[in-house]
Amino acid sequence: MRGLQNPNVMSSYRRLRHLFQGITSLTVASAAAACGGGAEPGAAIDRSAYTLNVCDGDAYAPLAAVTPGRPTDYFDYRIDSDEFSSTPAQTSVRVDASEGVACKTATLESDCKSKLTAVASTVGWTEPYTTFHEFRYLAYTRGDSVDTVTSLDALSTFLAPIENAKDAAFLASQRGHRFNCAEPQARATALGFELITETGYTCGAGTHTDANVVSVSSAGVVTITKTVRIADGDPKCAVGRRPNGFELVGCDAPSPLGAYFGTVAELEAASVYAFEDLARDLATHGAPELLVANARDAAWDEVRHARMTMKLAQRFGATVRAPVIEGANGDSRSLFDIAVENATEGCVRETFGALQATYQAQHAMDPAIARTMRVIAEDETRHAALAWDVAAWIMPRLTGDERARVDAARGDAVARLEADLTTPIDADVSRTAGVPADAQSAWLLGQVREVLWS
Repeated sequence: MRGLQNPNVMSSYRRLRHLFQGITSLTVASAAAACGGGAEPGAAIDRSAYTLNVCDGDAYAPLAAVTPGRPTDYFDYRIDSDEFSSTPAQTSVRVDASEGVACKTATLESDCKSKLTAVASTVGWTEPYTTFHEFRYLAYTRGDSVDTVTSLDALSTFLAPIENAKDAAFLASQRGHRFNCAEPQARATALGFELITETGYTCGAGTHTDANVVSVSSAGVVTITKTVRIADGDPKCAVGRRPNGFELVGCDAPSPLGAYFGTVAELEAASVYAFEDLARDLATHGAPELLVANARDAAWDEVRHARMTMKLAQRFGATVRAPVIEGANGDSRSLFDIAVENATEGCVRETFGALQATYQAQHAMDPAIARTMRVIAEDETRHAALAWDVAAWIMPRLTGDERARVDAARGDAVARLEADLTTPIDADVSRTAGVPADAQSAWLLGQVREVLWS
């Protein structure tokens, strides 16, 4: 259903994503200033000669401006993992990014697109540090040809000669290198390009994060020429859309991390029912078809999130229970009741949950958790955008008194969320899963409150 995405929802998604990325990037700078004496990322590397930035705004987009050595009509970047499967009938392949127009110069476009839909690989390259059963590869079309790129050596050949910093960055990123998007980190050299990257993580004795100078030759050979250690190794409230009648059961867990992810998995599973109810009620009241479709898509996203977080909970020894939802009868709600739930659960809790997931994706020291949170953050930001667009559709259809009551309910939800965020967070949960501690949560809440809820 992604092809049916409402343009207004996508616009809201872009606005929220930009807001969340901006807020969380400020927390990185704040943390660095607060931890006096610690080295900043790349502090020991002279950055003065690096004038190119491989990021697009606040984030690195893998395929943006990447140029295959031999032109193609289209190519995409795929990740194959059971973490991304919503139902047994669906493929586990996630197309993470794409460039070009599929089958643009094919003799018979329909045949070419059928081949592209069917093409798949059972092999590929893996990202360092991952604990998921996943691999990555490219698929592309060139005239009538449809094929894949399934190894790092083949990827270098596919892109060579390396003609711009984005080509070099993509090759480095597939070897576990990350980029600080806040400042330039690339430059051209006589042999190709040079990048400043970050690698590693800080979770457990002997682990560390490094800043690197990486050379990428015109032939696509990636070499680390300098490494500086920047940090040595030594995640609170799980927020999201909850259905009516949901009561948190909790889980059996031998550790705070197990308990945290067990709770998150239960909440993610409960959110499936919340979005199914929303889709049903929007359809009953004649909402635009695309809003209904996006609510149904969100339910499938939550199925995937529940599976992903359940695996993390089980990894930390937790036994996850199915969500308990009392009084569910399938009856459609009034527009006012939908508006109240959407304002409190969507525009407040889910919106803050998307911000928190974005923060966790950047701060979780466990790489598998960070990778999970990157997927969840993207989806939850889209769900939050849907909530604000549902509000934009539904509020003009209410009376003045009803609108005032919805606004009051939203204000109460912000106050309850603020109270929830005062619950102390276990240090291991904060460090390993990236969950913001009390003061950081309060700061995040203040930032989003000023922009969205004032």
